[in-house]
Amino acid sequence: MESSSKRKLVPIAPAPEGQGSGKQPHGGRGPPAAPVLKMKRTMTLVACEGCRRRRVKCDGKRPLCGHCARKGEDCQYEAKEGETVLLALKKRYGALEREHIRYKELFNLLRSRPDRDANEILRRLRTAEEPLVVLEAIKHAELLLQGPSFDEEASNDRLLRLDQQAFENSVIKVPARPWTEVAGHGLVSELITDYFTWDNTYLLPSIDRNVFVGEMTQCEISSARWCSPLLVNAMCARRSQILDRARLFGALKKQDVTLLFLDEARKHLDAEQGRATIPTVQGLMLMYMTTTCLGKDRAGRIYRNHALELIPRLRIEAQYNSLLEEGHEDPKQRSLLSKAIWGLFIFESRIAFLYFQPSSIPVPQVPNPFAVGVEKDSWHQPRSNVDVLDRPFEESPCQIPLVPDINAATCSLAVLFHEIMTHNANEETVWGSTDDLRKQRELYSRFKKLTSSWPKRFHLENNFAPSTCYLRMHENEVGFSIIQTLRHGTLFETPASQPGTTISDLCLVHSASDSQTINAYLSKWPFDTLLWRSLYLSMQPLVLLLDDPNARDIFVNDCMMLRYGCHTFRVCGFLLQATQAFAWATDQTLPEGALTYLEGWTKEDVKSAELPISFALPRQDDIMDLMQQNMEASLSVEEHLGSLVQKWSLN
Repeated sequence: MESSSKRKLVPIAPAPEGQGSGKQPHGGRGPPAAPVLKMKRTMTLVACEGCRRRRVKCDGKRPLCGHCARKGEDCQYEAKEGETVLLALKKRYGALEREHIRYKELFNLLRSRPDRDANEILRRLRTAEEPLVVLEAIKHAELLLQGPSFDEEASNDRLLRLDQQAFENSVIKVPARPWTEVAGHGLVSELITDYFTWDNTYLLPSIDRNVFVGEMTQCEISSARWCSPLLVNAMCARRSQILDRARLFGALKKQDVTLLFLDEARKHLDAEQGRATIPTVQGLMLMYMTTTCLGKDRAGRIYRNHALELIPRLRIEAQYNSLLEEGHEDPKQRSLLSKAIWGLFIFESRIAFLYFQPSSIPVPQVPNPFAVGVEKDSWHQPRSNVDVLDRPFEESPCQIPLVPDINAATCSLAVLFHEIMTHNANEETVWGSTDDLRKQRELYSRFKKLTSSWPKRFHLENNFAPSTCYLRMHENEVGFSIIQTLRHGTLFETPASQPGTTISDLCLVHSASDSQTINAYLSKWPFDTLLWRSLYLSMQPLVLLLDDPNARDIFVNDCMMLRYGCHTFRVCGFLLQATQAFAWATDQTLPEGALTYLEGWTKEDVKSAELPISFALPRQDDIMDLMQQNMEASLSVEEHLGSLVQKWSLN
């Protein structure tokens, strides 16, 4: 065998030009070769499920990665944005571990309790959809953990059954813990369902149901962005004033459940220490409305003012615009932000009107999320109502129909409302002057043109639903805002009115419309917040029109409905007092038929030291002149409704 030193070696190929050890070819002659630049790899934190399955490179874009977008396929990620798969798995493991602990706790209850109690637990488990709901209900009612038997605690047993019935009646099922300690899963689920059925469809359409419920179900307070304990308790406080089962719950506990939820919301507000978040602002606005319905709007204005202070700090519009930049596009987050600010603007525009002010929130400068598709031909085509989960109403077990897209109309009214009230509250506006009349007629013509442009499904004559009733009352409210500063005898002819029409004629038209709408509403649905405010606003101008038989009939009917509302909202009683105070201050005689509904709300019921209502007084010159005349100039226009009621009670 030859030694390795004598073995012939196979010559190697020359190095490619531009590579090698760095020596220049051709003996160093010629220019040096350009260095080869290696492309930097873009790291993707998490690949989508489709790309991982196909073993292809994923760019990690959301909601659709580039590969799935080209293929036209669904794109799903195992982890949230900004998370690694490992972190997502750790979170999932933590959630499963917590669930395991709770199931073990339930098992230990069954094993350790006496036979009678264990059999009762088993009975409840067999009828419950979620086993852990039974555990929470037992812990909440303190039936088992503190020792008393079921027989000894009959009222607590009723609480447990009540909570189970509430859970079964709810189409939105959410956990009560860790969001609130006031009630169990069942009642909280029904209150949240009730909120999205009523308030979130028109009064404050600011909260995205799917995102809110998703975060509430995850029970992760620290990572939740659109749900918070403060907001949950504020929502529950709002609806507990109206929901019959919540009232029964309070009666069994011998406590006011609305105040319990409000107190817990306040505790969370204190714990936040001024931190500005969208759920905090939404919760504060709801706390204002709940307190106002209790007849204490002066106290409630603290929450509203705090919310208005926080909103500029949120920089919602700047956040929205930053999500339009390349590389940061996020249509879902933009939709959530625009819905939040537009919903708050709608709410504030109507609240400010009670104090004769334009909305303290300016018209949002981001696209209206409710008006998508307004310019399309399909906008005016028939469309069926839906339920609270957006399912076709005809196929739903739910009892309340919701009208899709109706908040597009609400936003249009709110924008016009803002313009009207900005003009009315302007110090340079001379009410009743030639320029003012010209402006008000132009605004009224635009208002009538706007309302006539709605799709047929927005008109209650074609589609009788709570939302279409609310829209009609909202229309009348905007109509009142235009004519509220003008004397009743003022000629007010517009292209939308008959020749010779006066302000008093329009007052009767809008008051009659409100009265008829609310009367029809109450034949099917319970008394709600938007009803008392519409009754209050429409009854004001009627005080000076009681010589007209039609006005008297409307007035008596309104008094009857407002008295009916006293069973739900204490503020209705104060508004009945205000009605009598208006009549006294303007030296008007109330119709005999109305006195029946005013009994029980007399001067003796008002304590001189309590002035809980601070709504603005009517601004029509007729009313102000008569009040000044009959009260010997003791009432200034700066004073509020509470001052008038107090003066009435002392005379």
